[in-house]
Amino acid sequence: MAELNDANADKVGARFRAPDCVIEWGMRQIVGHKAGYRAVAARITYEMQRMGLPGISYSQLNKRGAGLDIHKGTTDVTDARVMAFGTGAKPRPGPITVAIDSTGLSPDRPSGWRVYHWNLVSVRGWYKFHAAVNVDTGEILAYVISEPYLNDSPVFGRLMELVLGEGHEVKKVLADAAYDKKEYWNWMEEKGIEFIANIRGSLDPMARNSGSGKIRGCWSRAKHVRRILEIGREKWKEEVGYSRRWKIEAAFSDLKRKFGDTLRARGREQVANMIGWFVIVFNLFKSTRWSI
Repeated sequence: MAELNDANADKVGARFRAPDCVIEWGMRQIVGHKAGYRAVAARITYEMQRMGLPGISYSQLNKRGAGLDIHKGTTDVTDARVMAFGTGAKPRPGPITVAIDSTGLSPDRPSGWRVYHWNLVSVRGWYKFHAAVNVDTGEILAYVISEPYLNDSPVFGRLMELVLGEGHEVKKVLADAAYDKKEYWNWMEEKGIEFIANIRGSLDPMARNSGSGKIRGCWSRAKHVRRILEIGREKWKEEVGYSRRWKIEAAFSDLKRKFGDTLRARGREQVANMIGWFVIVFNLFKSTRWSI
């Protein structure tokens, strides 16, 4: 009741009938159990009426759920292709290893992402979900939701700012070749974080402009290039623990098995909110499994 009274203190117009915590519970049921708004609103109404409070309609649940502030931001002044970004799991004690990558979620069904990828038929496309994942727990630490034509590399800075801003103690970051840029190698070294990206291009010292082993303004990357030339790429991956990057692929797979790889929502704001609730429920599932 105290939360409801606080919400209605400066309210203009009709008063709220349920506090935000009840709306959050309802949205978790809708996303986690794929329940309908009508069914969840009926359950909330039943429980509230037992306590002598008025119930809510499914349209009120829909409107209140869409109005909850679940992202850190819904627009990015530096790039209009970004739809929303935010944080996920709270910091855990001790240093962690973070993996960064992206995947696609489609507004078409069935399997619109796969159909579009292989150019089988014309579909509406997809949305990109960029994430930073704790490789030990599988929890999503930060995310960026974007239009499909935003490449992976420009999102790296935003993801790491979100992760570090939440207070996570990051000791290593694993990424694929899309994030192999010397500014990221240098930035992570300045932060005291070990950065491992799958190094792109030919490392053959006889190849024209290969630059293998040369510093070129990035000593940390050149060190790894030289090591690859000494022992080979596969042994280098074992040595630096790059194979743990697959944990983010497992997290994406778990996310899609639980919620599907297609979206019921339509429109930028609705899609961003739906994916945001995916992250909230997914992290609840992962943290519970980790604690067990």
